[in-house]
Amino acid sequence: MCTSRVRTEVIFLILVIEDIFVSSNSTSANVSEHGNVTNLMSSIKAGSGPCTCDLHTNLCDIHCCCDPDCSSRDILVFSSCSTNNTHVPKELCIDASVLFKHNSPYNVRVREGMPRLFCISLYDFYEKNFFVNPQEISDINQFDVVISQFAHSSFFTPLAASSSPTFYKFGDPVLILHQAEVLGYFALPVGFGSNSYCIDESPAAFLVNKETACERRLKNLEVECEITSALRFDIYTQVFHIVRSPEALRDEPMPDDYVTIEVSSSEASVPLVAPKLAGSDCMNVVTMVQYELFYNGTEGILSATAVVTLTTVPITMHSLAQSFTIRFRQVQVDQVFQRSGNPGYLVGKPLLAATRSSLSTGLVTDTMRWHLRLPSGLGGDTCARTSATFGEDLITGCTLSVHGKTCMEAQQVITSQLLGQEIPTLLGKFGNSHPKDPGQWLTILGADSLPNATGTCEEACSLVLGVQVHVFWAYTGTVYNPQAHLVAARYTFSPPVNVLCHPFLSLSAAISFTDASRPPLLARSVPAVEDKAPLDFFLPFSRYSSCAATWEVRLAGTRTSFFLTMVTSLWSFSLL
Repeated sequence: MCTSRVRTEVIFLILVIEDIFVSSNSTSANVSEHGNVTNLMSSIKAGSGPCTCDLHTNLCDIHCCCDPDCSSRDILVFSSCSTNNTHVPKELCIDASVLFKHNSPYNVRVREGMPRLFCISLYDFYEKNFFVNPQEISDINQFDVVISQFAHSSFFTPLAASSSPTFYKFGDPVLILHQAEVLGYFALPVGFGSNSYCIDESPAAFLVNKETACERRLKNLEVECEITSALRFDIYTQVFHIVRSPEALRDEPMPDDYVTIEVSSSEASVPLVAPKLAGSDCMNVVTMVQYELFYNGTEGILSATAVVTLTTVPITMHSLAQSFTIRFRQVQVDQVFQRSGNPGYLVGKPLLAATRSSLSTGLVTDTMRWHLRLPSGLGGDTCARTSATFGEDLITGCTLSVHGKTCMEAQQVITSQLLGQEIPTLLGKFGNSHPKDPGQWLTILGADSLPNATGTCEEACSLVLGVQVHVFWAYTGTVYNPQAHLVAARYTFSPPVNVLCHPFLSLSAAISFTDASRPPLLARSVPAVEDKAPLDFFLPFSRYSSCAATWEVRLAGTRTSFFLTMVTSLWSFSLL
């Protein structure tokens, strides 16, 4: 089999070699008609340019080692040579020992030495190494001929109206129509770069819930307060309409084809008005916008709401933290509760959390209320929040402003930002724990010992600035389909630190998961296995067959012992 395989490879190699020579013979004469290979290689090198990276006269181009303006000292400081010249091999050689025979009518050369090489000239067809020199176009007719052969449009062909989708699909960008009747995308500001500066060009995708946070740069808030559009609430809610469905773009649009966002303030006492400069503060600045878009299958987006949070910031600030949220809700569907597994938790799904008061009501109108959420991203008066997910350790935090608050008020704000306005005291044991069944929820240890602040602003406040959530979980059920459930959880607050009444504090939060699964019980010991060897077991070693042997195998746990008992006549034992 080994010989057959080698011979097959050799025959394949011979066929390839023959094809190379036949191809070159059918299109051109041999190399002798155009000079030897050395001259050919010189022509190729000359045709590709002497030094293609030499782009400046009388100046040494960086990393261009073939530049005649570069001295040897210049080349020494280069980290590499970036010449664009391509090395063109003139021959293709293989070890002559692998060649069984060749059936080519052409003379081939075997280079003697160690190892012996069988070589083929790659460039025996002279013209194939160069582009055809184009002829200059001298008249219009010839120009039209060339255009018809080579020209093509440099612009994209617009899609026909019939090819546009008739309804939104998952992940499609949501379309909007500006007041100037300009079509665009519903974009949310997102953080970009290491400083998470805001860019306003991230399209919202249909049925994709999204939370973003970014830092808005401010050069001179005293001047920018009333003229910067990114600080106004109406720029995010009232200067555009949402296109209900892409089908509306096909025909003459009707008023019902566009959705107007219903806007409200997060605090009823704070009216939605434009930013205004008041002394050393800029009032009514947008820090958070929460969108909810209601849809109904292929009918598209039927309505939309936005809750805007306004705040007052000092004009000395050079950046402003903003956060944005968009969620999609299906209309005419009540009491929807999103599970994190059924029944056991799935890795990456939100950790279910609740309070005893929320279990008593059993309301499930907002699934996000039932997630354990931690502060994340940039802060301000409030921190953006992210859901803790099962099986994924997380360390996060934010920078919080406690400007003008006492020590006690500052600690209350810090605690609410670490764990939420309503601090969760329960976690769902399973991923399908339902709010209406209290027995499916686990009490979080340490939830009843919240930190208290001490000290005064004149001296220093003793504040707790961090929390860690420890979660123990274990598998239950069969080993073929294990289900993860929670067995314990605990809040551990960081030691208090003495801080001055600084307007900005850094908060930290972490969550860790520990697997407390217990493996299945080991099976009982395997019963002993006994077997007897045949009477002629030692026949090859014994002249006579008058021998008997007993072979006993005992298996106990992980230890195996072999006992071989032989009864034979020593005088009859000898080799054949």
